[in-house]
Amino acid sequence: MKLRPDNVPMAEWRKFVKQKPSQEFKAISDSYKERRRKQIPHTCSHKGMVRFYEDLKKESSDPAEVSRLSVWVKSRTKKDGTAVNTDAAVKIDQAKEFIQSDSQSASSSNPAEDTLAQILGPDNPSRLRAMGRGMSISKLACFQVKNKYVTEMKHTQVHLQNQVHELQEALARLGGNRSEADVGENSAQRCGSELKVAEGRILSTDHMDFINNIPLGPNSVKVLVETAVNGEAFLWRPAAKMFTIAQESPSTTSINRCKLLNWLTTDEEPVAEGRWQTRDPKALVNGIPLGPNAMKVFVDVVLDPDTFIWRPTEELSILQDSLKTFVAWPVGRVVMVDDFNPDAPPT
Repeated sequence: MKLRPDNVPMAEWRKFVKQKPSQEFKAISDSYKERRRKQIPHTCSHKGMVRFYEDLKKESSDPAEVSRLSVWVKSRTKKDGTAVNTDAAVKIDQAKEFIQSDSQSASSSNPAEDTLAQILGPDNPSRLRAMGRGMSISKLACFQVKNKYVTEMKHTQVHLQNQVHELQEALARLGGNRSEADVGENSAQRCGSELKVAEGRILSTDHMDFINNIPLGPNSVKVLVETAVNGEAFLWRPAAKMFTIAQESPSTTSINRCKLLNWLTTDEEPVAEGRWQTRDPKALVNGIPLGPNAMKVFVDVVLDPDTFIWRPTEELSILQDSLKTFVAWPVGRVVMVDDFNPDAPPT
């Protein structure tokens, strides 16, 4: 009773002392001693199997060749190359015989069929030898699938990077081999000093706005060409029957001058002056077909800014908003300054 620890109650200690000489207690003690005797100690110290396994992969020329058996053998070998005890030496010799026999179990990745399981017997269902604490067969299977996909992704990434480098080198060679004969006037103007080809007004930068029935798109500006400096310069986005700056700019001849009357009243006082362009029903005005009995007019001067336009849009509702833009106007409320019959067939 003198050996009783202070933190053990007297009743529990008496029960322990009474059970210790019994045959049941002796059988349990002998079974644990037998288990302890069969255990083969490792030489990993506090590093643990997981860190030891990672160190072996770093030291190996081919990390994929580091198996569970090689980790177990290395962890049961001293620094001088000898086994930790006679049991370990016997098991290591058996492992060498399995490897030399080139059996399927020597190269199997299944922990239930590999060489270590053949030598030491089946693993505990909740733990795998030489894999660290907490590793089970199901967890190992998940890690193997994950590592497989990660490896495939790495190979794909390296392949794509090589393709990108090859394309960059090919583009660099094409740029370096470009002769002077391949460089035209437009290329010289872009690389050298800037050359003005037209003058005008910025109408919109909205990428959803339309130019010749095509959305403007990003990094673009909708511009009204008022004066063509170089009429033969090509448009950035050519359209049907429209390829150059001269074709894009509105005509300024006296043949197409006109005046717009208020379409809501019968007054004969003009509310704006401009230049008609066409009566074609298929012509577009702000992305909408012109339609019958209408005329497409470019507004040069606004006399009554508060007059509502005939076909308003989300951005254009009165003439003040429509200055220097095209509007649709009823044919009967367009007065021609020069000789022109609005009832003639559309042009």
